[in-house]
Amino acid sequence: QEGRQKKQEGENTALSDPSVNGSSVEVPATTKCSLCGGLNVDTQLRPCGHMFHGRCLKPSLQNAVGAPVCPIDNVPMGSAVLAVPREEVKD
Repeated sequence: QEGRQKKQEGENTALSDPSVNGSSVEVPATTKCSLCGGLNVDTQLRPCGHMFHGRCLKPSLQNAVGAPVCPIDNVPMGSAVLAVPREEVKD
């Protein structure tokens, strides 16, 4: 698993495996909310991977009839993880 973690640390992707680095995922600070288009997202849905602000996603969850689904593609939500924006480092 250590090799897998090192590989992911080198990848520049919004989708990383929360089982490797706890219950959160690092995302570029430029990642936009799939609903409002704003920066500083804080939630990533699984398995679809869409990124949201919790405040934007909350109404969809509160109004859900049955199992919650992603408001973008109607894929059933498996889980949601904390998205932590990080600044890109330029060399």
